[in-house]
Amino acid sequence: MWHRPIRVHSNPSPSPSPKRRGEQCSPFPYREGGQGVRSALLLLLALLVGWQLTRAASQGPVFTVDINSPTAEDGNHDYHYRTLTALFAPQAYPQPGEHDLVLVSPGVYPGTLVIRTKGLILRSTAGAKKTIIRGQLLIQAADVQISGFSIDPQGQGPGVTIGRDGVELISNEIHDGTVGVLIGVQSGSRRVELRQNRIFNNRQDGLSARDARELKLIANHIRGNGGAGALLKDLQGAIIQENIITFNRLGGLEILGSSQTQIVKNQISDNMLAAIMLKRATDTLVSDNELSSNEIGLFLWGASANRLTGNTIRRNRAGGIFVRDGSQENVITDNQIEDNAGWGAPGLWLVGMVSSNRIGQNRLENNGVGVLFSGTKRSEEHTSELQSHSFISYAVFCLKKKRKKHNEKESLNHTMLT
Repeated sequence: MWHRPIRVHSNPSPSPSPKRRGEQCSPFPYREGGQGVRSALLLLLALLVGWQLTRAASQGPVFTVDINSPTAEDGNHDYHYRTLTALFAPQAYPQPGEHDLVLVSPGVYPGTLVIRTKGLILRSTAGAKKTIIRGQLLIQAADVQISGFSIDPQGQGPGVTIGRDGVELISNEIHDGTVGVLIGVQSGSRRVELRQNRIFNNRQDGLSARDARELKLIANHIRGNGGAGALLKDLQGAIIQENIITFNRLGGLEILGSSQTQIVKNQISDNMLAAIMLKRATDTLVSDNELSSNEIGLFLWGASANRLTGNTIRRNRAGGIFVRDGSQENVITDNQIEDNAGWGAPGLWLVGMVSSNRIGQNRLENNGVGVLFSGTKRSEEHTSELQSHSFISYAVFCLKKKRKKHNEKESLNHTMLT
């Protein structure tokens, strides 16, 4: 039987197609796959755009509020309202959801507002001078941000009450309340931040906080309140930095029973009592503050293991630094204490049972008295150390004790002056 022969090619690859006239060979051997690469890039771009649109949608719509809108806007069931009270009413529809943004146009918005939406951002479009909430603001949800409003409760209660975590008040004016800002009334609040606010003309304290953790007071102006500028009780890890606290009827900062507080680079002046009082406070850093024209610059009472360093304390009426009963193991170094020149005003005054404090490298000049010891206890209880690096102008030491003269001399020798 006859079989047709099979031809076997030595090169199984197909011969290249002939080039067209004027065509050049590509230096990139994978150029023919460029269309596939472009398709992959277009697919990736579409995925990215879709992700961004999904992300934007998850943030929800932007609500707007404008008091100059028609009255019907409060009932149109869209994202535009005329009043804030209508927006936050329980029956409002639609209502802002978590992390939604509410933009408020200039105007006066009367009524108390209760915010219960987590992560809500309430922001004015024209700032606090032109956007006024005439009523109280109660924040009952976490991570809320309020910025750019004048909040005036007209003496009917606190301007702002905060009872949850992560709340931010930014660039607001809070005034004419019983208290300016009240924090931690219902439960301890964490990570509350007040930044660049003006808190003034409140009947009691400008700010009152209790049982808060990681509170931040940054670059606020607290002025002319009927109580303390800020009364802070049982805090932990607070940061108080670059604030101006002035002309308050009681003290500037009153820190009670708190720990791990940082008080840095503040200007505290012209308050009726102490610029800073630490009562039963521990592990506090008081550094680089300017404390002037108060009754007292720094007042420690039952305070322990605090560090006071690099402060300028001048022109206070009754004295520079007072260290009272129960204060121990504090470090007071590198402070400028000067011109506290009221009648008999001491630059440094140690009163009663104070022990194991380290006081050194301070500069005391032009005070009524350089260093004053007073109390009715035995001289052995005055065990604080004044290191030789301290400079005390006129070297005036006054020991005010109800003892005989030879006991007073013994007390002076017990305090380490080298």
